[in-house]
Amino acid sequence: MNELERRLKRSLTEVRDAGRSAAPSRKAVAKDELFRKMRRRHIISTTGGIALAGAAAAGAFLLFTTYTDRGPINEGRNLETVDLPAPTQAVVEVGVEPRKLSVGGLNFVWSANVGSNSVSRVDPATNEVLVEVDVGAPPGDISIARGPVFVALPSEGAVVEIGPELGEVLGAPIEIPGGPTEDMDLTVGDGALWIVTDEDVYRLDLDTRELATVEAPTSPTDVAIRPDIVRVLDSRGLIYQLDPDTGAEIAEPLEVEPHEDGDITTARGSIWYFPHGGSSLFRLDLETGATLGELQTQGIITDLMIDPEAAWVVSRSDASGEGSLLAAVNADSMTLSPPIAIADEVGDGVIAVRSLWLSLPARDVVVRLSKFD
Repeated sequence: MNELERRLKRSLTEVRDAGRSAAPSRKAVAKDELFRKMRRRHIISTTGGIALAGAAAAGAFLLFTTYTDRGPINEGRNLETVDLPAPTQAVVEVGVEPRKLSVGGLNFVWSANVGSNSVSRVDPATNEVLVEVDVGAPPGDISIARGPVFVALPSEGAVVEIGPELGEVLGAPIEIPGGPTEDMDLTVGDGALWIVTDEDVYRLDLDTRELATVEAPTSPTDVAIRPDIVRVLDSRGLIYQLDPDTGAEIAEPLEVEPHEDGDITTARGSIWYFPHGGSSLFRLDLETGATLGELQTQGIITDLMIDPEAAWVVSRSDASGEGSLLAAVNADSMTLSPPIAIADEVGDGVIAVRSLWLSLPARDVVVRLSKFD
């Protein structure tokens, strides 16, 4: 480590100590068994300067490196790298161990902080946390309607609702019939909140607050919603096509390769699918499920962020999960830009306000970047 690296690392430590003096002790936070796999991984060294938003202004830095060699990353292989300043607009300190992100609820960015049992509301206009909401248990996924912010509490088998105006929990938790679960995904669309647990799919009507079990999928892993259709992926490689009002099947399931877990997203007139634990991203025909394109990433894909103007994919840079790679996706040619290496695990990502937002659980921050390559 050279003198510059030592100095920057010391600066980061000083800022972290000053900014976290009032934060709750990690030892004081309940470590529910269901969330052990979500706990903190290790943080790495730091180079390349970016400024922290808010009170902890100067002195914190992240490592971002662009790989010019597009070959796979293998231990012992020398990759030609070029160190570049991060294309970063802001770094926002949130609660402890931010994981899931979402945007909405009066156009705020919301961060689910597993280590502090809280949700942070970030104002994109100032890149500052306006309020941190105590939700009473480690929060999972976040999904936002035209106002209400819904937060999954998997260890409680419940969903809580936050009012975006005051930033406080509204009413009693919504109890899920299956009880505590390891995973719980939330998606809002067409007047309902869709809840996917390890074994079941539920539909919560936002007007009547009636909770109904959706019968078709038997081993669901993810849900994607459009105005006229809800698609649910299951581990058998079936993508069920459901009526958004009733949850009934309205078309034959589409088929992909069976996998224990996976993600689907509908965007740009296609279904985007990747199985967890793999390096392949697929673009599928909306009507037939036929593969329109496939690309291979360096590392294991963990997230896809896509809107009409930009698309990015996050992958783990090695088996330990300690580092991440971020690459822009050309959706037309199904190719990747040279990836940016991030020295930390990326917890989640969203595109909002012409920016790409990433959570870094090990640093207790959310990073804001330009969404354009």
